[in-house]
Amino acid sequence: MSSTKKNEKFIELKELCRIMKTTDLRSATRWCKEMKIPILVIGSKKLTYRFLVEAKLDNPIITLFKEQYPESWDKLYACYLNNERLEFVMTTEADTEKPNPMNLTPKSDFAKKFLDE
Repeated sequence: MSSTKKNEKFIELKELCRIMKTTDLRSATRWCKEMKIPILVIGSKKLTYRFLVEAKLDNPIITLFKEQYPESWDKLYACYLNNERLEFVMTTEADTEKPNPMNLTPKSDFAKKFLDE
């Protein structure tokens, strides 16, 4: 959520609608209730806690990272938060070994180096 101001404690439900790609305020209200996120009415504005909203919105990607990369999910999530694509790719490539599909054993030094790359 790069367009949000991280130092603001609250988020208006109108902004939550924009994030959720909906125009109906009732959708955001229903989502907050389903996620058990409190809605505060201050004056004519409906607000909720930005931290709780972002945590709930990020939960699916955290779950995905934990399932696919259990050893480095926290580093991948930090890459996601900081929009570090190169670091993300480098981390995911380091976690996956290159398979030897034919189960061949290289004999020469050149072949061993080639297979390792």
